[in-house]
Amino acid sequence: MVDLNKQTVICPDCKGNGFVRVPYEAAKEEVHAQCKTCNSQGELDPSELIKLIDEQRGKIKFLQDACRRAGAEIKELNKVINAIQKGADYEQRANDFSEQ
Repeated sequence: MVDLNKQTVICPDCKGNGFVRVPYEAAKEEVHAQCKTCNSQGELDPSELIKLIDEQRGKIKFLQDACRRAGAEIKELNKVINAIQKGADYEQRANDFSEQ
Protein backbone atom coordinates (compact mmCIF):
# COMPACT_ATOMS: atom_id res chain seq x y z
CA MET A 1 0.00 0.00 0.00
CA VAL A 2 2.82 2.44 0.73
CA ASP A 3 4.84 3.59 -2.27
CA LEU A 4 8.31 4.25 -0.88
CA ASN A 5 9.33 6.48 -3.81
CA LYS A 6 6.39 8.88 -3.47
CA GLN A 7 5.83 8.54 0.28
CA THR A 8 2.07 8.44 -0.16
CA VAL A 9 -0.59 6.00 0.97
CA ILE A 10 -3.54 4.78 -1.07
CA CYS A 11 -6.78 6.28 0.24
CA PRO A 12 -8.66 3.74 2.37
CA ASP A 13 -12.08 5.13 1.39
CA CYS A 14 -11.85 5.17 -2.41
CA LYS A 15 -9.09 2.53 -2.73
CA GLY A 16 -7.11 4.89 -4.96
CA ASN A 17 -9.91 5.58 -7.45
CA GLY A 18 -10.63 9.13 -6.32
CA PHE A 19 -14.36 8.45 -6.13
CA VAL A 20 -16.73 6.46 -3.94
CA ARG A 21 -19.94 4.67 -4.81
CA VAL A 22 -23.06 6.14 -3.23
CA PRO A 23 -25.30 3.39 -1.79
CA TYR A 24 -28.35 2.67 -3.96
CA GLU A 25 -30.65 3.17 -0.96
CA ALA A 26 -29.46 6.78 -0.63
CA ALA A 27 -29.69 7.84 -4.29
CA LYS A 28 -32.09 5.28 -5.84
CA GLU A 29 -29.72 4.98 -8.81
CA GLU A 30 -26.09 4.14 -9.56
CA VAL A 31 -24.16 7.23 -8.42
CA HIS A 32 -20.49 7.93 -7.77
CA ALA A 33 -19.18 10.89 -5.79
CA GLN A 34 -15.77 12.44 -5.40
CA CYS A 35 -13.83 11.14 -2.42
CA LYS A 36 -13.70 13.77 0.33
CA THR A 37 -10.98 11.95 2.25
CA CYS A 38 -8.30 12.39 -0.41
CA ASN A 39 -9.92 15.22 -2.41
CA SER A 40 -10.31 12.84 -5.37
CA GLN A 41 -6.54 12.28 -5.58
CA GLY A 42 -6.63 8.59 -4.60
CA GLU A 43 -3.61 9.02 -2.35
CA LEU A 44 -2.86 10.52 1.04
CA ASP A 45 0.24 11.84 2.69
CA PRO A 46 1.11 9.50 5.60
CA SER A 47 0.71 12.39 8.06
CA GLU A 48 -2.82 12.98 6.71
CA LEU A 49 -3.59 9.30 7.25
CA ILE A 50 -2.39 9.51 10.85
CA LYS A 51 -4.55 12.60 11.36
CA LEU A 52 -7.53 10.76 9.86
CA ILE A 53 -6.98 7.79 12.19
CA ASP A 54 -6.80 10.09 15.21
CA GLU A 55 -10.05 11.81 14.18
CA GLN A 56 -11.80 8.46 13.84
CA ARG A 57 -10.55 7.35 17.26
CA GLY A 58 -11.91 10.59 18.73
CA LYS A 59 -15.30 9.91 17.17
CA ILE A 60 -15.28 6.36 18.54
CA LYS A 61 -14.50 7.61 22.04
CA PHE A 62 -17.26 10.23 21.84
CA LEU A 63 -19.84 7.65 20.72
CA GLN A 64 -18.76 5.16 23.38
CA ASP A 65 -19.11 7.82 26.07
CA ALA A 66 -22.55 8.79 24.75
CA CYS A 67 -23.64 5.14 24.84
CA ARG A 68 -22.40 4.75 28.41
CA ARG A 69 -24.37 7.82 29.48
CA ALA A 70 -27.46 6.58 27.65
CA GLY A 71 -27.13 3.18 29.34
CA ALA A 72 -26.92 4.82 32.76
CA GLU A 73 -29.97 6.94 31.96
CA ILE A 74 -31.92 3.86 30.85
CA LYS A 75 -31.09 2.13 34.16
CA GLU A 76 -32.33 5.14 36.12
CA LEU A 77 -35.55 5.31 34.08
CA ASN A 78 -36.17 1.60 34.67
CA LYS A 79 -35.76 2.18 38.42
CA VAL A 80 -38.35 4.97 38.26
CA ILE A 81 -40.74 2.76 36.27
CA ASN A 82 -40.33 -0.08 38.77
CA ALA A 83 -40.93 2.27 41.70
CA ILE A 84 -44.07 3.65 40.06
CA GLN A 85 -45.34 0.16 39.32
CA LYS A 86 -44.71 -0.97 42.91
CA GLY A 87 -46.54 2.11 44.17
CA ALA A 88 -49.48 1.41 41.85
CA ASP A 89 -49.55 -2.23 42.97
CA TYR A 90 -49.52 -1.14 46.61
CA GLU A 91 -52.40 1.28 46.04
CA GLN A 92 -54.40 -1.41 44.22
CA ARG A 93 -53.88 -3.90 47.06
CA ALA A 94 -54.82 -1.26 49.63
CA ASN A 95 -58.01 -0.51 47.70
CA ASP A 96 -58.84 -4.23 47.51
CA PHE A 97 -58.57 -4.57 51.30
CA SER A 98 -60.57 -1.43 51.99
CA GLU A 99 -63.45 -2.64 49.82
CA GLN A 100 -63.83 -5.84 51.84
